Amino acid sequence: MDIIEKFIRENCWRFPKGYPDINNSKDKALLFELLEQHTIKEEEQAQYSYEDLVKLIQSKKDSLDPKFIQKLYHTIEGKGQQLGTYLQQEFKTRKLSASTNELFGIINQYPGLEKQLVDVLKTSKKQISLKDLVEGNNIISVAATTTGLPAAFLTSLVRAGKSTEAGKGVGEGEALLALLGRQARKMEIGDVEIEGKEIEVKGKDGRLIGRSEDLKKLYSELSELGIQPRKAGSGLEALHTYIPHILENQPESEKEIRDLLEKEFKTSFNIDLTDSEKIKNALLEWYVDYFTANEGKNADYIMVLIGDEYKLLNKEQFKQAVLNKKIQIKNFSASNKSPNILGFT
Repeated sequence: MDIIEKFIRENCWRFPKGYPDINNSKDKALLFELLEQHTIKEEEQAQYSYEDLVKLIQSKKDSLDPKFIQKLYHTIEGKGQQLGTYLQQEFKTRKLSASTNELFGIINQYPGLEKQLVDVLKTSKKQISLKDLVEGNNIISVAATTTGLPAAFLTSLVRAGKSTEAGKGVGEGEALLALLGRQARKMEIGDVEIEGKEIEVKGKDGRLIGRSEDLKKLYSELSELGIQPRKAGSGLEALHTYIPHILENQPESEKEIRDLLEKEFKTSFNIDLTDSEKIKNALLEWYVDYFTANEGKNADYIMVLIGDEYKLLNKEQFKQAVLNKKIQIKNFSASNKSPNILGFT
């Protein structure tokens, strides 16, 4: 642990968030004050004894804030146990080093949590297993039941980890799974491994194929057939309604439309192109198949996490959930070839 980190760890209890927020003027002023005090040579500082500390606490006991007392108690209780050092090593082992400062900031908001968390990380049966995830559907409920950690902390942990390291991001839910999962670690973007199985995590507004290519070229080629797409809100109508719209006016264009679709998506569309629902299902199937053949190639499970609710599914279950509309996907439009996940039905 370097001198700066040691300084912050020793003084984190002084800040409301558990760490100095440089965007907060009060935190910034306190940080500079502490740094100035820290530069005073040790021999110039007054040396206080244990008895002095006890007397000071006794004299201030009526004015000490209960939250401050809790922080002070657990700071003293954990002294010498190297809890922070153990957690930092666990973050490294579980590939969460990029989120270390954020995770400590969250942990320090809950007095005594360091000790509880270390106990969880040293006890396999208190960690989240694949079986726990398969049988549950609320990430906070599953984590709280298994680990015994406070729900408020777990809720913060679900949202944690937006930083990146070496191109690897930590998205919503991934920090919780990688930290509290049994034999768990963070892998590539969107991936977490638990008990040797890879889980691809996708949240609300997530894209299955991880890109945002548009369909403007296809829409342009289709509009050259003479029928312009109608307006739908702020954009153009979805592809599955635009194609029947064209064929309603120009049925002779069917082969040309089919050829354009197959060129764009590089797959065959042997369906009735006048049926908007069949087109939508074919596009959704292409979307899932493309995802499982590429970004999700190595995944054993797909987790869709919306708020605290989730579904953990194997690839075939996930595909059927999308096709049966149990998982909603935004419509394909001129500006969207990789539409967002909207939620559950």
